[in-house]
Amino acid sequence: MSHVQMYATIVVCLIATAVSAGPPPSQYELISSPTSENFNGISATADGSFVVAVGNNGAIVHFVDGDAGALMPSGTTRDLFDVFVRADDFAVVTGEEIVLLWDGSSWEAVQSSPGTQVYTGTWISPEQDIVLYGTLGSQFSFVCPYDPNATQQGFCRTFGRPMLTACGVSGDIKLVNADGDIFNVNNGLGDINGFDPIHDEMTPLGLTAAWIPDNGCLPGPFPPLVAYAIRGGNQFWKFDGTQWVNMNIPVPGDQTIVWLDGTEAEGLAVAVGFKPATGGGFDGVLWNSDGATWVEETNLPAGVPGMMDIAVSEQPYVELVHADGFETVAAAKIPPPEAFFEAMGAGDEGDGLRSSSGSRDDPPPRLAISKSIVGSTPTMTGQSVTYRIEITNHSPTPAVDARLYDQFGGISFDSGTCGSSEVATNFGNTRRVVMIPMIAFGSPFLCEMTFTVTAGSGQGFTNLAIATPSPVYDDRFGRVSDSVNVIIP
Repeated sequence: MSHVQMYATIVVCLIATAVSAGPPPSQYELISSPTSENFNGISATADGSFVVAVGNNGAIVHFVDGDAGALMPSGTTRDLFDVFVRADDFAVVTGEEIVLLWDGSSWEAVQSSPGTQVYTGTWISPEQDIVLYGTLGSQFSFVCPYDPNATQQGFCRTFGRPMLTACGVSGDIKLVNADGDIFNVNNGLGDINGFDPIHDEMTPLGLTAAWIPDNGCLPGPFPPLVAYAIRGGNQFWKFDGTQWVNMNIPVPGDQTIVWLDGTEAEGLAVAVGFKPATGGGFDGVLWNSDGATWVEETNLPAGVPGMMDIAVSEQPYVELVHADGFETVAAAKIPPPEAFFEAMGAGDEGDGLRSSSGSRDDPPPRLAISKSIVGSTPTMTGQSVTYRIEITNHSPTPAVDARLYDQFGGISFDSGTCGSSEVATNFGNTRRVVMIPMIAFGSPFLCEMTFTVTAGSGQGFTNLAIATPSPVYDDRFGRVSDSVNVIIP
């Protein structure tokens, strides 16, 4: 998301595709756009049908359904550094002294600060009711909210180091800054629980880029299940739900890794950067990840310039709705048989790169989950409540090392048959993590948990169960959830 102009002369546009765990084989094609300006940022809709690249001198290019791109009037000659696209009619661009908003027909300046202000990080909620954009400061950096439906906007807030990325939903946003701190805020940037981060990095990490899979964000005051970051231009870091860890990937000393992005489909990610070229200038570098490690792509075509940004998108998916005897209906996002993801970047003098790869050999595990109360529903404090959980695999591919996350509040855990768990508590809410060795087709995982109600009269208790087929936590198509919420009379 946010990119600093220190590498503004070495940027590229890239599209990459992948289909399975491990470095995905790809075929690449150099492309050109209708501008000769250097690009600094790029973003795409989830399905990749609408892509926006931004660069120097106010350059904005729209790519629609894989076309060659069209140069769009921006109304400014300022250098533009970052862009976030939520839909083909809603996007935000930040740059030198200006913030632009796209409404489907034109770009409008919603913030203009003559002087030396540089706006960088951007994010839009899935509901499209709040836009966040950051500033780049030498000592203090701010994040500002923008409500497209409000006439009077909220106040900006300082988070110390710049915002790198955010995830979540409207009213429950997880925000990551360069220190590695993670905040849980509402649309007005107010802390939802207390005044401390939900993850406080004691020694600032100085991260330069970060990406969180959408499915990595749990509801409530919990840090993401997983996040990926770059530190110092040559280190890959990973957040495992509890702490940031250096992945210890050996990056050649002449390379600078600038940005990364990925897809929830199978935990795949792409990182881009640059290295000195023979004879002067810079060549592009690209790294692929399966969620567990990173491997450099060694088959890029000649002439790929140094890269600054990468935008990853997925093929459209279909919905599986399962109601076979379940008391509730559960839905799972399933990739099509030949699913793959695309990534597109923007670079030197409007040049770019496209790639494509083959389809996956085996369909990924497809889970459905049902959660229900066994017996009568409690009506007062101190009573017991038992939940029954059923997780079913609807594909022939077994879900190996699957995970069940059971998140609850207003109740305390007593006993259960779900197996051994790791427990994490944050701001009065508890999350139990259950490791499931395998969920095979036709052999559902069944278990029960019993709790004591601690919520008082007029208060509620809630229990949310989330299942994912992989310990990497990065399969949006496989992550499913079901919840039960009760108010005590």
